[in-house]
Amino acid sequence: MLLERVDIVGFRGINRLSLTLEQNNVLIGENAWGKSSLLDALTLLLSPEDKLYHFVHDDFWFPPGDVTGREKHLHIILTFREAEPGRHCARRFRPMSPCWVPCDDEFHRIFYRLEGELGENDTVLTLREFLDGKGNPIPLDNIDELAYHLIRLTPVLRLRDARFMRRIRNGTVPNMPEVEVTARELDFLARELVSRPQNLTDGQIRQGLSAMVQLLEHYFSEQGTSQSRNRLMRRRSHDEQ
Repeated sequence: MLLERVDIVGFRGINRLSLTLEQNNVLIGENAWGKSSLLDALTLLLSPEDKLYHFVHDDFWFPPGDVTGREKHLHIILTFREAEPGRHCARRFRPMSPCWVPCDDEFHRIFYRLEGELGENDTVLTLREFLDGKGNPIPLDNIDELAYHLIRLTPVLRLRDARFMRRIRNGTVPNMPEVEVTARELDFLARELVSRPQNLTDGQIRQGLSAMVQLLEHYFSEQGTSQSRNRLMRRRSHDEQ
């Protein structure tokens, strides 16, 4: 399943945005163009945490330099598409069956909308809905449960230090020998996958994936998310059996 499109109105540094995504994407833009706000939206709404995200006062957009002009409404629509026609029937996607919408191009899609309302005394209401092909809410009794499952299928894990690999290459990461080794392994795998994927052995791919898990464990431990770290440890142990 692919995140195919993101539509945002009134969220943080984004007034209006409609963005179609590919399997691989690069964000390039000037400062204050909304790159961080886009990543914040994906990180917060699709984070594999124990609780679904609820909007807060500071999530609402306001014109630059005019805090008093803060918008009272925001909404985000995430459009997911099956990787291949008919793929939505696979076992792992069946719990989302009430949400799949058939489209004219023979693909099925999921339209997940989140709305925020800023009320009096800075109270904030968060509403979640799954939409049909005409943009109308699908009547569902278990929206939160479906949202949890959608996130499990498409989690967003954000490595917040974007300059980490550059620091590794320059040798400026102190007192972290294990992290340095795993980061170099992952860097090697990424470069080989781009330039010479046919030369990679199964062992090198497994080693690279193991390095990725170790790096994620490092980031989660740095952020104090021990529960997520334990889940990664269990997955890693299972994969190595």
